[in-house]
Amino acid sequence: MDNSIEQLKLGYFYGATQFRRISDKLQIDGDKIYKENGFNFKTSWFPVFFTLLYIPEPATTEVKMTVLNLAESIGVSHITIKNIVRELEKENLAKIEIHPTDKRSKHITITEEGRQLADKLLKIWIAYADTLENLFNVGSPDLLNILDRLERRLHKNPINQQFQKLETLQTISIVDYKPSLKKSFYDLSGKWLLELLNGSLDEEDNFTLHHPDQAYLLSGGFIFYALYN
Repeated sequence: MDNSIEQLKLGYFYGATQFRRISDKLQIDGDKIYKENGFNFKTSWFPVFFTLLYIPEPATTEVKMTVLNLAESIGVSHITIKNIVRELEKENLAKIEIHPTDKRSKHITITEEGRQLADKLLKIWIAYADTLENLFNVGSPDLLNILDRLERRLHKNPINQQFQKLETLQTISIVDYKPSLKKSFYDLSGKWLLELLNGSLDEEDNFTLHHPDQAYLLSGGFIFYALYN
């Protein structure tokens, strides 16, 4: 096997899989909590249901939520929202209303039955939140903030873009000055300095650009180059 395999940090590869396993496990066990307490409710419904629950009443056209509103508010895809809304509607916990003048616009609101269920679920939610807090504290008391920072980082700078930047950095090496790089000093610095000085170089600048070793190294200075491999 190639020795480069030994350089793989396999734990980080498995990390994303662990996130998925933990998420799936929490959802499955969360559904059991509702079922064991006699409620027909799913863990996956909670973000949408809770968001709809706290729309001000009476719900006007301005505050009724659309699929797009919910997707942006919760941070998941509109397909996921559509599926959850359909399930909530099937259980008569939410209703979908078509705008009277714009048939393309559908507003989603909680039903009275949904509000009654929420009142009964409140004690479950409080105890469930305490249970999750105890679980997360096993990993770190700051776990929620850590996850929030990770999520914001991924939204701002997706992992594929981070990979491209890292790959570029790994192809750059820093080297000391050597005679074969003497001309490169002028090529890199000359144009910039000419533009800065409006195309006019005095004798000292001209000497420095053509003889960087004498201008800097002999007086104890350093010259470094970043080489793109």
